[in-house]
Amino acid sequence: MKRHTRLNQKFMNINLRLLRSHVLTGICIAFLLNIPHILQGQSNQFSFDATTYRWPNSSPGKLVSSDLDNDTKDEIIVSSPKQKKIYVWEGIPANEGQSWTMKDSISLDGRVLSFCIGDMDGDSKEDIITLSNKKGYNSIIGIFLNRSTPGSIKFEKKYSIETNGSAYYIAAADLDGDKKTDLIVADFEKKSLTFLGNSTDKGMVNFSRSSRDLGIRPNYFVVKDINGDKRPDLIISDYDKNTLFVLQNSTSLPGQISFTQVDKLNTGSGPVDCLVEDLDGDKMPDIAVANLFDNSLSIYMNTSSPNSQAHFAEAKVEISVKSPSSLAAGDLDNDGMPEIAVSSEKDNNTVILKNYSSLHNISFEKIREIPVGSAPQHVYMKEMGKTKQLNLVVSNSYSDNFLVLKNLHPKESLSPVDTISISKQDGSKTEKISLYPNPAKSVIHISFSSPVKRSGDILVSIINALGQEMIRERHSVSNLITMDISKLTTGFYWVHLSSSGYHIKTIGLAVE
Repeated sequence: MKRHTRLNQKFMNINLRLLRSHVLTGICIAFLLNIPHILQGQSNQFSFDATTYRWPNSSPGKLVSSDLDNDTKDEIIVSSPKQKKIYVWEGIPANEGQSWTMKDSISLDGRVLSFCIGDMDGDSKEDIITLSNKKGYNSIIGIFLNRSTPGSIKFEKKYSIETNGSAYYIAAADLDGDKKTDLIVADFEKKSLTFLGNSTDKGMVNFSRSSRDLGIRPNYFVVKDINGDKRPDLIISDYDKNTLFVLQNSTSLPGQISFTQVDKLNTGSGPVDCLVEDLDGDKMPDIAVANLFDNSLSIYMNTSSPNSQAHFAEAKVEISVKSPSSLAAGDLDNDGMPEIAVSSEKDNNTVILKNYSSLHNISFEKIREIPVGSAPQHVYMKEMGKTKQLNLVVSNSYSDNFLVLKNLHPKESLSPVDTISISKQDGSKTEKISLYPNPAKSVIHISFSSPVKRSGDILVSIINALGQEMIRERHSVSNLITMDISKLTTGFYWVHLSSSGYHIKTIGLAVE
């Protein structure tokens, strides 16, 4: 019993501490301008303008962003385990984009262990679902329904549900394909998952409860479709044994939620967070894990085929970050490949990892370290507001604040022309490009008039007439690219090349 008490306290302390185009006009050759950095760091490739939002004695943890009142401005929802509250910061207009002001708070009976958002009652507005501890054995799920209207944030507590033991993590997703948002809870002491199937009728939220024994003590999980069958799967962390378990959705009927284990991955010591994103451009999501005690990241490449049983292989990417506590992913430089942001609790910064991956070859390089505050707990990445600019948000527990890091890299825009040439943004000599043969059957060549030194690789995408990307490849050669197009069917396509420091041009490709 004493051992269970110590384990409970251990995991509660860890969780509390770490809670943390239209392309139918031509083939695009997109080269983006580097901007001088605003925050100090090793590279000007990633530039941010930081704004701090502070409130005393808050020790903020996990945060997310969503437009809660449907006014086109995103709110920021952030937990304060210390104050036993969830805070809602309302998005308001600003000179450039938007800013935030504290609008509302939700008080809980115990410390916040986890929270998520999801539309529980089918009114197309995101509700807030909390998980808090309780004196005694069980944790408490609170469901706060969103009653907001444009310009007015309001939540109403409607439901309180006890778990079957000490739980540490909660998430929301439609697990059985009935268009209703279900809940998943990690039951630490019971070594299981609890599924709360949503059977809402006419706005009245109801749940059917089922469980899945795991044989491990889960401390967090990620819900994501990992094999392309449009059903959410689960990646679950066993913190004690430094392991991830991959569970594939095997639900066949609404209301009968079922998962089957298909893979088991060994991580570094202390896996505290993970993300699931397509890191190498093959349309299949990969896994990255933050290992708190190993000061490292583990990355696993998805080796499965679409709609098949999922499997992963270690990508053997060596990345060192001191006490990584949280991960987020997004395309910060608009080259079509997601970067990874890592919060370093020990170094008080957010580390930006530049994505240099190619098809089935995952590669990252640490390129920025941004000072953010004391003991950063959670890093989050989201396209926000009307401009849909991808920004970073970081909560800093010991600084009692969160930072919004506005991404200053310009969004890519397409400018169709009927020539195939490029010129650098600095006005230097134009470089001619040839694509041949055109029409083509099985192979195309893209040649450059001179071997130009570029600041990064060239990303090539071939897009069909419906705007669907059919081929994506990354090339480091300076004057000639050769591509196999034998799998393309007869028709008209657009080729899109992107690199850094060049203007945009376009051209078309006919395949025989």
